[in-house]
Amino acid sequence: LGGQDLNAHEGAVELPAPELRNVKALAETLSEITFYQRPVVVNLILQQDYVQQLAKLFNAVEDLQSTGELHAMFHIFRTLVMLNDTTVFDQLLRDDVIMSMIGALEYDPELASHDTRHRDFLQSTAVFKEVIPIREKAILAKIHQNFRVQYIKDVVLPRSLDDNTFATLNSIMFMNNVAILGHLQADEEYLQALFSELTDEEQSLERRRDLSRLLLELCGLARNLQIFNRASFYRRLMEFGLFTPIASLLLSEDPTLQLNAAEVLGATCQHDPSMLRQFILMERPQHRTIAALMHTLTVGSEAGVKAQLTEVLRALLDPDSMEGLEQEDFLNFFYENFVLSALQPLESAGTAPADGMDVGGLAEAADEAPGGGEDQEGILGGPARAGSARMTGGAAESGGHIASASDLAGDTSDAGAASAAAVRESADGLAALANGAGVTAGDAPSDAPATTSETGGDGPDAATGGSRAVTAPAAAAAGEAPD
Repeated sequence: LGGQDLNAHEGAVELPAPELRNVKALAETLSEITFYQRPVVVNLILQQDYVQQLAKLFNAVEDLQSTGELHAMFHIFRTLVMLNDTTVFDQLLRDDVIMSMIGALEYDPELASHDTRHRDFLQSTAVFKEVIPIREKAILAKIHQNFRVQYIKDVVLPRSLDDNTFATLNSIMFMNNVAILGHLQADEEYLQALFSELTDEEQSLERRRDLSRLLLELCGLARNLQIFNRASFYRRLMEFGLFTPIASLLLSEDPTLQLNAAEVLGATCQHDPSMLRQFILMERPQHRTIAALMHTLTVGSEAGVKAQLTEVLRALLDPDSMEGLEQEDFLNFFYENFVLSALQPLESAGTAPADGMDVGGLAEAADEAPGGGEDQEGILGGPARAGSARMTGGAAESGGHIASASDLAGDTSDAGAASAAAVRESADGLAALANGAGVTAGDAPSDAPATTSETGGDGPDAATGGSRAVTAPAAAAAGEAPD
């Protein structure tokens, strides 16, 4: 390979052989290639295992601790990345090359005063947590590759990557995610194990956290799929009971479980809220999931969780996303059973009308109640970070507070039916009232039932990046980093 000429658009270029005596010359040559010379350079690099030889050369240079040559190796590998060629990336991301590449990228001359230890983090600190075992080695390799590519993008070379190279790395991760989700949704044993353990309330708190985080990560990966593939993925999860464990997670005292459940609901409603509506209607007459949602929204103390559930409720009550029959069925069901529950925090704050007023009167009075209207969207309208949620009180068991609201709704069912059409026309207004309920939820009614769960937590895990249950590509916080 040494001495080969590149008859390119702007003159000939020579690539020196990857040897110790040629390190600085090779770095200089690669730094001078033009855009039109790149394709020919790529062809030469792919010959004779050139990338593998460079990886071995770096190890030899590092053993010698020669600063000048180490800085040259940084420029060589950075230039290979900036060639922005998928075949070169295939070579650079190989298991026998990638750590040498990342090692070379530690010797950035502009950061010479900093002690950079990317390899120590990836090999010692980062932990790959396989919540449910994956038997296919090729899928595991794609999971590891995604994590490393994300790390290179966000930590190693954030200042150097141009938009085109950044997009190519994103494309590599996207194709890996498609393969990962395609394999997992076809693995019946994997999904069965996930949902059977997630619905088992006898599991330890840490295990349930890992399982709920895994489900959330799968939904997060599906968000980037094309709509047809995403719909197929969610239909597959529905077959195994996607929403079945949500109620128990929301009613848990642990804020991490609550937040994970709320974000799963948010991800599914962002795709298609009709899935959750149909599941809620199928649960009648117990309606366990919507009761848990309303209880957590109106009685719970977690601001981050309530912000997420406010958006879920807004999506569920949005008439523009409903078909005609679904609109009639779901809105009648909700307003007859849960509208008073949504307004309960306003009543406890002394802003709701007196007992005995019909549903229509309550809806009219709620329009004037504090916490409604445009101001609340600014308070609860956006997604909350996981770290913002902290549990300060217990969660009442499903049925106590909600059942009392249902009984009250039964006493006013005639008035509620008479005003259902009018209230449906202002569904968005009710969603805003739900926001208001979230704002004043700290003033829960004094007669709310006592906590029945004893599975307390110390607060949510720092979810920025999250500990990778299976597929998260970002580094974990709270002392546990993913691989």
